Amino acid sequence: MKENTVNSRDLEKALAEATRNKEQLEQRIVSLHNIHAALSSGAWNLLYDKEGNLVAVNWSDTLRQMLGFSSTEDFPNTFETWSDRLHPEDKENALGEYESVLADKTGRKVYDVEYRLMSKSGEYHWFRSTGYLSRRADGSPQSFDGIFINHDERHTIDEKLQRTLKEAQDVRDELLLDHEIISAVSKLYFSIYRIDLEKDFYEEISSDRSVHRLTGHEGKAQKKMYELCDSIVSEKYREAVRHFFNLSTVAERLRNTDTVEMEYLSTDGNWHQARFIEKKRNEDGRVTHILYVTRIVSQEKQKELEKQRLEVAYKVAESANEAKTTFLLNMSHDIRTPMNAIIGYSQLMRKKLTDPDLIHYQEMIEESGNILLSIINNVLDMARIESGKMELDENYDAVGSIVSKICQVYQEEAEKKGIHIIYQENIPNLHVLCDITKIEEIFTNLISNSIKYTLSGGRIDVSIEEVPCEKKGYVAIKTTVRDTGIGMSKDFIPRIFEPFERERNTTAGKVAGTGLGLPIVKKLVELMEGTIEVESELGKGSKFTVIIPHKLVDSKLYEKNEPAPAGDFRRVFEGKQILLAEDNDLNAEIATVILEDMGFVVDRAEDGIICVNKMEQQKAGTYDIILMDIQMPNMDGYKATQMIRQLPDSKKASIPIVAMTANAFEEDRKRAFEMGMNGHIAKPIDIENIRSTLAPLLTTQKR
Repeated sequence: MKENTVNSRDLEKALAEATRNKEQLEQRIVSLHNIHAALSSGAWNLLYDKEGNLVAVNWSDTLRQMLGFSSTEDFPNTFETWSDRLHPEDKENALGEYESVLADKTGRKVYDVEYRLMSKSGEYHWFRSTGYLSRRADGSPQSFDGIFINHDERHTIDEKLQRTLKEAQDVRDELLLDHEIISAVSKLYFSIYRIDLEKDFYEEISSDRSVHRLTGHEGKAQKKMYELCDSIVSEKYREAVRHFFNLSTVAERLRNTDTVEMEYLSTDGNWHQARFIEKKRNEDGRVTHILYVTRIVSQEKQKELEKQRLEVAYKVAESANEAKTTFLLNMSHDIRTPMNAIIGYSQLMRKKLTDPDLIHYQEMIEESGNILLSIINNVLDMARIESGKMELDENYDAVGSIVSKICQVYQEEAEKKGIHIIYQENIPNLHVLCDITKIEEIFTNLISNSIKYTLSGGRIDVSIEEVPCEKKGYVAIKTTVRDTGIGMSKDFIPRIFEPFERERNTTAGKVAGTGLGLPIVKKLVELMEGTIEVESELGKGSKFTVIIPHKLVDSKLYEKNEPAPAGDFRRVFEGKQILLAEDNDLNAEIATVILEDMGFVVDRAEDGIICVNKMEQQKAGTYDIILMDIQMPNMDGYKATQMIRQLPDSKKASIPIVAMTANAFEEDRKRAFEMGMNGHIAKPIDIENIRSTLAPLLTTQKR
C-alpha cells in the first residue's frame, strides 16, 4: 500500500512537471511565433535520412502568412513549394548556395542568401534566409534549420535611397552641364548675364578660368542694360542698341525663335555682338528667363564687310560686263553696216573691171575687208565667251561634211600660195547632232592658220577618224590638222591658247591677226565637252588634234530635215518679187544689185511701217518673199514681222520672211525664228549665203 502511494505521488509530480513543460513549450512556441511576427520572419526545417535523401520539409505558418497563404493545403510542406516560387533572376543563386552547403563536409558553410519569393497574389517579396545544416557522426546530413526575414522595407528604403542618389546625381550632372555650357559660352562671350524678365532682375556670371559662378553683381536688369549701352556702345550705334536692349519687348521678339542678336561698334573700336537667348518659358510659351551674352566679332565683321565690298565690286564688274556686252552688240551692228558696203561694193566692182591692176586692187580690198571682218568677229566672240553668253545651237549633220567643205573653200587660197591641202576621211557614214556654225568656226581658224604660217611648197594634212567614246549613244570624232609651216617654240606652246598671245606680232611675222583665234577655238571645243592638243617645233610645222563627242541620230531623221536641193538658182529666182525692208541707202543699193543679178525683181521699203503698208495694200501673191532688216526707224523688223503674221489674209500672213541684218549673233538668229521669221542672213551679206537661204524657201512655196 505504502509503495503504491509513493508511486502515485511520483506520477502526480511527473504529470505536473510534464504539464509545466508543456505550458513552457507552448509559451515558447507562442513567444517564438510572436518574435517571428514582430520581425516579419519565419522558420524552416529540412530532414534527411541516412542516405542523404530529403524526407521531410516544414515551413512555418508565419512564412505562409507573409506570402498570403493560410494553410498547408495552399502552401504544402514540400521543397518545390518554395523553389518554384523563387524569382527567375534569384533562383540559380538560391539553389546553388543550398547545394553548396550540402556539399560542404566541414560543416562550416552557412546558408545566407537574399532572394525574392512570389506571393499568392503574384507579387514578389524580398527575404533574407539564413540556415545551418547539422550532420550525423558519419557526416551525412541530418537536419537543415533556418529562418526567413522579410526585407521588403529594407529594399524599399534602398530603392528610395537609390532614387534620391539618382536625383542627386542628375542635379549634379545638370550643374556640371551648366558649368560646361557656361565654360564653353565663356570662351566666346566676355559678358554673361542671367535675367528674370518678369522680376526685372539680373545676375552676372563670371569666370576665373576654372570656376564659373555668380559674381555677386545683381540688380535691376533694365537699368543695367541701359548703363551698358551708355558706357560701351559708340555714339553712332547707341540709339539702335538702346532699342535692342529694351527688355519689355524681348519676350515678343523671342516668340517664334530662341535667340535675337545685333552687332554694334564699341567705344574701344571693336565690333561686339549682343545676343538674348531663351532660357525658360512659362506654360503659355512666353519667355520669362533669358541669358544676355556679348562677344567680340571684329574679325568676323571685317570678313563680312570685305564680303560686302566684294559683292558690290562683283555687281559693279557684272554691270560693267553687261555694259561692255551691250556696247559690243551695238558696235557689231554699227561696224558691220559700213563693212557690208565695203565688201559689197568691192564684189560688185569686180564684175566691171578688166584692167589687171584694178582687179588686183579690188582683190586686195576684198581680202583686207574679210580680214578686218574676221578680226571683228574674233573680238566679239571672245567678249561673248567671257560673258558666258555663248551657247550651243545643235542641228543634224553628217560626220566630216563640215570639215570637208571648209577644205574645199580654202583649196583655192592655198593653191595660190603653192600649198597642197590633203583631206582624208576614215569614218562610217554617221549622222550626228552638232553646232554646225561653231564647228565651222573651229576648223576655219585652224585651217586658215595653217595656210597663214605655211610657206609656198608646203603641205596641210586634214584627217578625220572615229575614236572610242565612253558616253553611250555618242560618237567621238578626232580631227587632225597638220602643216609643214614655221612651227612654234616649246616656250610658246603653253601660252598658245591665252587671249592676245602671239609668238610674232603682225610687224615681225607679216601675218595679220589678234591672237584671239586659238583661244576662241579652245573655248568652243570645251563648250562641246571636247579636247584640243597641240604639237609643234620651230621650222617643222604644227599639229592640232581635236576630239569632240557628238550625239548620234537616226539617218532617217537627218534625211527628213535635210533641205531640198536648190537646183539651178537662176531658174528658181528668175522673176520672183522680193520686198526689201532696208533703211540704209548704201546697204539697199548693194542688196538690190546683188538680188537683181540673181534674177529677182526688187521693191524697197525704207522702214517697218512702209513694209507692213505695202503688204496690206498689194494683193496677195504680189511678193514671193521679204528680206527684213531688224534695226530700222519708226518700226523695227521684229514688230513688222509680227504685224504681217497677223494679217487677215492667210496667204499674205504666211509669206516667207528672212532677216538680213547686222545683228549677227546666235541669239539674234534664234530670236528671228521666235518672232516668226523663216531664215537669218548676217551682214556683210555673202552671195552664196543668200542663195542657200532663199532657194529652199522659194522651191517649197506654193503660188
